Amino acid sequence: MTLPSSPDLPFSTRGVAIRLFFTCWLIFSVHLATNTVREIYLALAIGDHFSFRVDQYGGMHPDLFEKPGHGWHIGNNPGASMLGAVPYALARPAIDVIVDRVNRARVASGRSEPPGYASPRPMARAFYQEAWRRGYDIKFRLASVVMFARKVNPTYALSHITAPYPSTALYEQVKNDPSFRFSDGTLFPEAIENDHFTLRELKRVTRKAYLNYYLRPSYIWSRLARGEISALAGQVRLFLQFVRS
Repeated sequence: MTLPSSPDLPFSTRGVAIRLFFTCWLIFSVHLATNTVREIYLALAIGDHFSFRVDQYGGMHPDLFEKPGHGWHIGNNPGASMLGAVPYALARPAIDVIVDRVNRARVASGRSEPPGYASPRPMARAFYQEAWRRGYDIKFRLASVVMFARKVNPTYALSHITAPYPSTALYEQVKNDPSFRFSDGTLFPEAIENDHFTLRELKRVTRKAYLNYYLRPSYIWSRLARGEISALAGQVRLFLQFVRS
C-alpha cells in the first residue's frame, strides 16, 4: 500500500510510517499478554537450561509432543526461538527474582486457583489457568516483553509501572484481591503493591530495565554509527536526568 503524499498532510510518508511502527511497537512491548505464542517454550528452555527439551511445559500446547525416552519437544520455528532465547537469557536474573517473589506471595496467601480470565477463547482460558497453576504465567509475560522489545531494537524504549485507573477491570480486581493493594490512597494510585513488591521495588526494576536497554554496547555503537550526534546528545541528557531521579 502506498501512503498519499501532499503538502497539506502534517507528516511526510516516511513520518507516518515511523509513527505507525512506533505505535505498534509500543502497544505490543508494554502489554503484558495473558497468553503467548508457541515459540516461547523452546526459547525459555534454551535460556534456562541450554537444552532443546521442553519437558517442564509438557501438555501446555497441542504442538508440544513427547517422544518416549527422549522427553518433550516442539518443532515449530526453532530459529525464532533460538533468537528469542538470547535476550531472555540476559534478562533472566531479573525475571527469576520477580517470578519467585510472586509465586511465594501466592503460596503465602493460600490461593490455589487462578483468577478469572475473560476471554471468549476456551483454549486461551485453559492455557492461562494451567500456566498459573504451574507458576509460569508471570514468567511467560515478562519473557515475551523482553524478547520482543530487544529483538525489534527500537531507537527509544519505554518502561512504565502499571497504574490502576478507577472503573477499570484491573482496578476492581485489585480492590477485591486481599493479596494486593494500591500504593497510595489517591484517586489515581501510582502503582499496585503487595508484601513482596512495593512501589520502591517497582521503580528499582523499571530503572534497571532502562539501564540494561540503553547502556548496551551495540545500542550505543549503532547510534554513534548513524552520526546523529545532536539527537544522541539530547537523549543522553534525558537519560542522565532519569538515572539521577
